[in-house]
Amino acid sequence: MVVRYCLFFLLLLPIRSLCQHAVVSATKMNVLYIGIKNPISFAVENAKCSELTLVVENGSAEKTSECEYDVMVTKPGSSLIFIIKGKDTLYRTPYRVWNIPTPVISEGKSDGVLFLDSLRTRSGLLATMENFNFDARCSIVSFDIEIYRSRKLSGKSKIRCSECFKKIENKYYVTESIFSGKNKGEQFNSLLKDFIQNKLLPGDRMFIENIKAIGPDNSIRLLTTRTFRVQ
Repeated sequence: MVVRYCLFFLLLLPIRSLCQHAVVSATKMNVLYIGIKNPISFAVENAKCSELTLVVENGSAEKTSECEYDVMVTKPGSSLIFIIKGKDTLYRTPYRVWNIPTPVISEGKSDGVLFLDSLRTRSGLLATMENFNFDARCSIVSFDIEIYRSRKLSGKSKIRCSECFKKIENKYYVTESIFSGKNKGEQFNSLLKDFIQNKLLPGDRMFIENIKAIGPDNSIRLLTTRTFRVQ
């Protein structure tokens, strides 16, 4: 019986060291994101920050000030954060680890309208991460673009075409591709820039697809195809 009580007491010792009252918080979010610096602050009861060290599982931690660290994590799932004093672990807590959100093309209004004058002042295509509270930038790797224009066809006979048509006051319109190309990087290449400056007209439609972007985590994402009407 004495031996059993001794064993029970020994098992309690490491648990007591982990139960010291502490607070650990991600400064901006309640999760850790891969590929960016996640600010972490902490405080431990009856302990000075100068005596403490923060250690992260599956990642690294860089001290930025007293009781504040920038944490980098490497794989999604969960990761333990430890507060250590000397050789003792005073506190540990799990954090969720997520990939950063997929960026979206930030051009145009919500209804898919691009103003021609505004478009002619732009030098390229921009992508952002919506509702993301970190200063994380992503850049466009490449995209394909197709520009269509509708023209009126005379006569009343029904015209068959590979694209589309619509009847307006007994007239028919056919939609034709007037520009097609691939663009590397986020800056418009010379052909696309020249077309936008000199040939693009209100009423034209732009289809931007196969948009590839790279974020701070160095992963390449395929973004959603966007359709714009030039106004």
